[in-house]
Amino acid sequence: MSNEAHRAGGFQIAFLIVALLFLAAPAEKYFFSQWTWAQEHAIPVTRLAIFIVAAAVLFGVPWVRRRCLRLLAAPIPAGRGREVAGAVMLNITAAFAAVGATVLLIWLVGGEPALARREGNEAKAAQQLQEALALGGVLTSIVLGGFIGPVIEEILFRGFLLSAWSRQWGWLRGAIATSVLFAAVHPNHFSQFFASLIYICVYRRTGSLRAPIVVHGLFNMSLWYPLVGQFLFPAAARGTGELSYWWFNLLCLAILAIALPMYMRISRDEP
Repeated sequence: MSNEAHRAGGFQIAFLIVALLFLAAPAEKYFFSQWTWAQEHAIPVTRLAIFIVAAAVLFGVPWVRRRCLRLLAAPIPAGRGREVAGAVMLNITAAFAAVGATVLLIWLVGGEPALARREGNEAKAAQQLQEALALGGVLTSIVLGGFIGPVIEEILFRGFLLSAWSRQWGWLRGAIATSVLFAAVHPNHFSQFFASLIYICVYRRTGSLRAPIVVHGLFNMSLWYPLVGQFLFPAAARGTGELSYWWFNLLCLAILAIALPMYMRISRDEP
């Protein structure tokens, strides 16, 4: 294995990630759209295909597989269980904060009418619960979100991409660049940007890629609608533009504005 192969550049890794997404588009249009059974059960076949291709690259190419196994080999240090649990709670706080930030932005730009229109378009609770309990919802939130996705994404983004960009630009710039790309390839941009920073901090402080994998997986499963997911949007706010209904989300935004910079500060000197 050459030294250049081992030290693949950040932009090469970023290109691989984006290429996987672009390849999924024609697959969705010409192949997956014809799979009526998957459509009927809302099976996320495109996401599943992306993870399968990524896993084939990560574990099929010998030198890449060896590096992946080395990344996954380091255990979470004893006594760091509370920090992992705290990172999960901070990540959940970030999810509520991201909703609060979006709501506040809509309210500042368009006032109560714009916020009322935004909430009027949200699916009703009964529909969201039905979708979450369906095969597609369980597969997306529990199987892909809780187990497969965190392993693949943490290897790619924190194990490979963060390492490469941190060598080039230093850990803070590398962390921000990695988080921007991580947010860009996910639908909930604000939430995923904050989440990526949290995964990076817990990775730096534990020295184990297993820690962000655990935090990532537990966070994804906690946002399943029958669990924490049902509380992200207050039911009383539906169809109204009153900002007061969003007090908890705005409180989480204030907490995150203090807690996340502090967590990043204490993570800066970790190896």
